Amino acid sequence: MSNIHFYTEQNAGKSFELNKGDVIIISLEDNLALGQTWVNAHQPTQGIKYVQSSQAVLPLLPKMPDLSLEVQVGLKIFVYQFEHEGTVTLHQVTAGQTTKTITYTFRGETPPPPPKKPISVLVMADVANYLSEKDEKYIYLFDTSKSKHGRHTTQCSPEDSLLWRVQTVSPSDLVEVTGIAGSAVNQGIITPPKQHENLWQATVKTATSGTYTYQLHLLLNHQTVVVDLLLEVNGDMKSTQLQTNGHSISI
Repeated sequence: MSNIHFYTEQNAGKSFELNKGDVIIISLEDNLALGQTWVNAHQPTQGIKYVQSSQAVLPLLPKMPDLSLEVQVGLKIFVYQFEHEGTVTLHQVTAGQTTKTITYTFRGETPPPPPKKPISVLVMADVANYLSEKDEKYIYLFDTSKSKHGRHTTQCSPEDSLLWRVQTVSPSDLVEVTGIAGSAVNQGIITPPKQHENLWQATVKTATSGTYTYQLHLLLNHQTVVVDLLLEVNGDMKSTQLQTNGHSISI
């Protein structure tokens, strides 16, 4: 839906942000008794579409004793439509001579950056082998971060949203996340993770590159387990890949 924007001579020389299709109305006072008016002598630059102009005459003011000149105030109204960046130039003409020039600059509003897609982190547990050998090689990490990284590491950038979920290799095994803690949480590297149904969510809050440790607290077949995982904060991420234990699969 288009918006309508009103401007007067006081707004001249300034720059304004508009959306495509917005209507621009410029209202300027003149003194018709002096043969003074405003003209659109130059077409607006490409991007600003001239629509129309009109002259409105206000009631004649009583002649003041201390004024030697008559005053017949009028309003010259110019209407434009904004397409993209451009300027409007208007001239005040008095008795056939240009006495003033004013300009208005209009540009498109800067769109907000698109929201960052959350990084999904899937932790899969080979429960029987892990509980038998207590070896974290039976814990597998997959994620949608955007650069190759090491085993059990998720690479991310400041303000990235992280979404964790956990599954077991065998559907007969049981797994439950009871919490996410550790130094990355205690130091404020990420916000305190919160649970939303079967997902846990947090946001990266540090701007300092580095590798940070956190712990995933699990119940594997009702046994308490703590798994050490890593976050690598790095702003230089170019490609989108699926990671599994240090090996990347393009997605």
